[in-house]
Amino acid sequence: MKILIADDESIIRMDLHETLEAAGHQVVAEASDGREAVRLAEELLPDAVLLDIKMPKMTGLAAAERITKKKIAPCVVLTAYRDRTLIDKAKKSGAYTFLTKPFKEPELLAALAIAILDDGKGLPADFSLTGSSNLGLRLVRSVVEEDLKGTFELAPREPAGTRAILRVPL
Repeated sequence: MKILIADDESIIRMDLHETLEAAGHQVVAEASDGREAVRLAEELLPDAVLLDIKMPKMTGLAAAERITKKKIAPCVVLTAYRDRTLIDKAKKSGAYTFLTKPFKEPELLAALAIAILDDGKGLPADFSLTGSSNLGLRLVRSVVEEDLKGTFELAPREPAGTRAILRVPL
């Protein structure tokens, strides 16, 4: 899967990049602000976009709203803040999923899977959660069923993707 990463902290971008590539995904670009993320998304048409919620020039929420409004790709919003107002704004921005930092690799990969499934395009043939689709589906299922103890929240548009994952026979 082709993924665009946007975070103003280079160490976070580097960690996300390594995590995603180790899971078999292709990071097509990295952005350090929301404006650059929108431009790169329009240019590269990634399968999904990971956006930090607070970035310079344009917030991740504003970028998510523009990217989803243009139907470029589903957005997963990342933040270090557990502020209820920010969570509500993230859901209204069109973001599919909201993850609170720090998060675990299975949570990130499950969030991407749900966003892609719920976007209606289906998972790309090269999508991998852990290199084994059966194991990956088990991880996604366990992540969704356990609700990740508050680190993973469903946006209004997510239930179809969630139901699709929970229906997959293992």
